[in-house]
Amino acid sequence: MRHPFVTMDRVIDSPDLACSCAVDRERTRYEQFRVAPSRGGGWATWAEAFARLVDRLVALPAHCLIVQQEPNQRYVQMMVGHGHAHIEVSSNHYLIGDFRLDAREESALAALGFAKPDSAGESEWPLNWWRNDEHADGEAIAGRVLAVLTTAVGFDERAPVNVDVFGADNPCVVCLCGRRDEASV
Repeated sequence: MRHPFVTMDRVIDSPDLACSCAVDRERTRYEQFRVAPSRGGGWATWAEAFARLVDRLVALPAHCLIVQQEPNQRYVQMMVGHGHAHIEVSSNHYLIGDFRLDAREESALAALGFAKPDSAGESEWPLNWWRNDEHADGEAIAGRVLAVLTTAVGFDERAPVNVDVFGADNPCVVCLCGRRDEASV
């Protein structure tokens, strides 16, 4: 089983989808946005700006986004593209000390529709909390990410939130294999 963040093979469902992820990755430059929500109108304004960014990216070939805030070890990472999104939230496997998620925060993630990490060790990498959104738009994704940041991840609106954007290394099965039926090989 592949780690779902590595490729979008479980997300892309159209074998006829023409994809230019590999070409786009060559053109994609790394971008970082750093904004303290309280300095720009609060979380609602931050979510609006984040929604515009995701709206721009979700219709394009696959891109990765990582949302983090120092010194908090918790993060949200996602792959968006081709009208789909795969969103992950850091699990306790990757967190130490006070940054580990407690039962209330894990319950909040489950209530937001995130699947539990793979604790059985059946995947190549231990999974984070995750969910796939088909036919996603920026506003829906931003709302979901905002709920995660404020209810489960514990970001502080007074501190800068970093959003890193870059092209996906192994973006989707269409790019990697050319045809959907080769994905399971």
